[in-house]
Amino acid sequence: MGELLLSVPRPRGPRIERCGAKDFHAIGVTETSPLFKSRAEGEIWLAIHLGKVAKSKRPRIRACMRCRAEFQSEGFHHRMCNSCRANAAGADTSAYRVIRPNSRG
Repeated sequence: MGELLLSVPRPRGPRIERCGAKDFHAIGVTETSPLFKSRAEGEIWLAIHLGKVAKSKRPRIRACMRCRAEFQSEGFHHRMCNSCRANAAGADTSAYRVIRPNSRG
């Protein structure tokens, strides 16, 4: 049988991604990027244009809002370290109860 592969979270901050079969482009910057023939070429362009991304949305070291440990954040949306994220996701038991309003008479 095949092996079980762990899901790796996809980076979400400003980054270079493949666009089509051969080209690359930048995602997460305030302007539309040109197409690049190589990832290295795109990384150079992104380093120059990263200054146009709001400082609060740039990847940086942050303190986890749950355990206060420092971790490499992908941007403002990434406020918990990966271990706390995994624990929080596993804590949901999906047990809920629907409460309906009393009928008005």
